[in-house]
Amino acid sequence: MAMPDDELEVPETPDVDELQLTLELGEHGLRNIDDALKKAADGKFLKVARIIVHALKTLQVRPTELYVNVCVRRIHALVEEGIFEARGNVRRPRWSEARLRHH
Repeated sequence: MAMPDDELEVPETPDVDELQLTLELGEHGLRNIDDALKKAADGKFLKVARIIVHALKTLQVRPTELYVNVCVRRIHALVEEGIFEARGNVRRPRWSEARLRHH
């Protein structure tokens, strides 16, 4: 699977290719990614990388670096919205954890 290297983290800002993918996905595609991420998450903390791989598998999308980066940003947005909570730097998917926030 094409997860980012353990020592690397997703860049703070998206590059041109990632922005293009985001535009191509559109609001509907990003909502589908959010839904898949929520379904892949649990009430207990899981590695962000695991959540992403399961979500992309559900969407039947190959986990390329671009898709992983988009998913990392979506998880960060879900944390900001209070839907997820996270431990560690989410931009390092193999070294951070996230879960659905208990309501």
